[in-house]
Amino acid sequence: MAAAVIFILTTALLWWAVQRRRIVLANGVLDITATFYRRKLPVAAFDLDKARVINLDEHGEWRPFLKTNGLGMPGLRAGWFRSRGFVKMFCLLTARERVLVLPESTGGATLLSIANPSALLDALRNQ
Repeated sequence: MAAAVIFILTTALLWWAVQRRRIVLANGVLDITATFYRRKLPVAAFDLDKARVINLDEHGEWRPFLKTNGLGMPGLRAGWFRSRGFVKMFCLLTARERVLVLPESTGGATLLSIANPSALLDALRNQ
């Protein structure tokens, strides 16, 4: 009985976490909520001249390789990862196509897969 309750609670927690995804740009701050993780960065922290939309299948150097503090499951990568070149990355990825890569002035990067990454990049550049 106790095992069934623990299983149900764990399943409910994971379902809630997977559904908890949000990206908000307001007042010059990009606020990313990704499962159990949240990151708020001022737009000035990004090197927008180097930001671009990519396909991870074509640009393997940006593919999350090592999970350092994140959630990785089929169809979702959320939290902190390292690339093959050991670049520290905060990810909210649900697809490999149309990934917005936002290099940061500190040397890390933020990777986001959203429906319209070009619109978010334009909005960041207009802040």
